[in-house]
Amino acid sequence: MTDPTHASAAEPIPHNAQDALPEDAWQRLDHWAQRHPQALALRHKRRGRWVAWPWAQVHRTADLLRIGLAREGLGPQARLAVCGAFEPRLLLLVLAARAAGAQVLSLPRGLGEAELAAWQDRRRPTHVYLQSRDELVRWLRLQGRQSEDAVQLISPQPVPKGQDAAAWLHLRDLLGEVPPQVQRHAWHRAQRAAATWCEEGTEWSEGLALVVGHWLRTGEGLAFPEDTAAAARDRRDAVPSRLLLSAQRAQQLSDEIEQRLPVAGSWRRRWVDGALSASPVSGGSRWDRWLRVQLQRRLGLHRLQEVVVPSSAAELPERLRSLVEAA
Repeated sequence: MTDPTHASAAEPIPHNAQDALPEDAWQRLDHWAQRHPQALALRHKRRGRWVAWPWAQVHRTADLLRIGLAREGLGPQARLAVCGAFEPRLLLLVLAARAAGAQVLSLPRGLGEAELAAWQDRRRPTHVYLQSRDELVRWLRLQGRQSEDAVQLISPQPVPKGQDAAAWLHLRDLLGEVPPQVQRHAWHRAQRAAATWCEEGTEWSEGLALVVGHWLRTGEGLAFPEDTAAAARDRRDAVPSRLLLSAQRAQQLSDEIEQRLPVAGSWRRRWVDGALSASPVSGGSRWDRWLRVQLQRRLGLHRLQEVVVPSSAAELPERLRSLVEAA
């Protein structure tokens, strides 16, 4: 690895924008689907297996979702709130909603019922996509206490026990009678293809716009972990070429690196600190380079070329910076 890894700031988001997704998002999607139809656009670890969506399939699935959303009354006057980890189904739904002219809102995960009610009163969504069962149950409870302003709920989860199935819509119902099948591929194929890695969720308020904007601008595939708790494990599988991080996640990754280092004050720790602080130009000794590579491999960062962070937090935490700049 000869080129030093560096952090770059993602394109800024207008302060007053609600979703700030690219105005030409659908045109960009159409461009990649026509230019590289079989290239991997999205990858996701699901039930222990990697699944993938080529650009052509992303376009087709998003179009089916757009048609399905239109049947449910989602159009230019609608506001779709999405809640969950960033992963292919959520991104495809967002693209479909924007193609239909709807506004897209990021709903943070884990809000209490009082916070949720206040958020709904403030944002007034007409449709809400809820990725997890817990979030779906919480919204169903909230809906049950309201006599008006009913919201159309959408989820990939089965009907919670004791709940009226008419109160929500299953995600697959938007795809029609024969939903497209995702492709399965082995972990070694995921390692071979370049990918931008993202382990964030909708609590990152500006994240949705940054992730979708970067993806459609560069055409490089996005890869996501099975869940946030498994991010470190799945990152080692995917071996990303780029990281797309919030300031909070960058700090968490820096803390993860710190936890993998020897005890502070020990001779091993002094050796590691010296290796990580060696000049990226000179590279340090052979042993310094070997140690850096071993640590990078443990974190799935040994093929990293760039870390993309919001323009408001372009400076990486020191420990993360010392590791990736030595790549």
